[in-house]
Amino acid sequence: MKPNSLVLRMAGVLIIGLVAGCSAPRLVQISEPVGPAPIVLPSRDTGRLVVYTEEDSSTDEDNVSSSYKPYKVLDSSGRVLKEVSNDSGEEVVPLRAGRYFVRAEASGRRVIAIEVQIVVGRTTEIHLDGKWRPEAFDKQELVFGPDGTPVGYRSAPATAPADSERNP
Repeated sequence: MKPNSLVLRMAGVLIIGLVAGCSAPRLVQISEPVGPAPIVLPSRDTGRLVVYTEEDSSTDEDNVSSSYKPYKVLDSSGRVLKEVSNDSGEEVVPLRAGRYFVRAEASGRRVIAIEVQIVVGRTTEIHLDGKWRPEAFDKQELVFGPDGTPVGYRSAPATAPADSERNP
């Protein structure tokens, strides 16, 4: 190989390397602006239920997987309305306003049964995992589980709006 040819090749490789290494990143402009998530107006007759159940760890030969214990939502007559797998541990379940019962497996081969009130546009939370620590609370406002841990806020009695709050 001729010396001039080798020098030219090396110079070409060097120039290509410098150009590729020193070039600025290319700006890609997105033309539409991004804003907050759209507001979802609640249905006129539904609220939401979230039940934080205990973790249900299972081990097989290859790995340890973690999920959460399932629960059931029952109507006042005891009929099962929903069976919730609760894979995330905090699955949101929309329900019509009213009173329901929740049954969930708990440690020690127990089943926890609790009555819940669903209010239009609000979320009722039940904390059966033993991890909830309300920041500031009056014990009179809380419901406690059999082990003494708080499981949620006491259901407020249903009241009719005062005359001044009614629409004319």
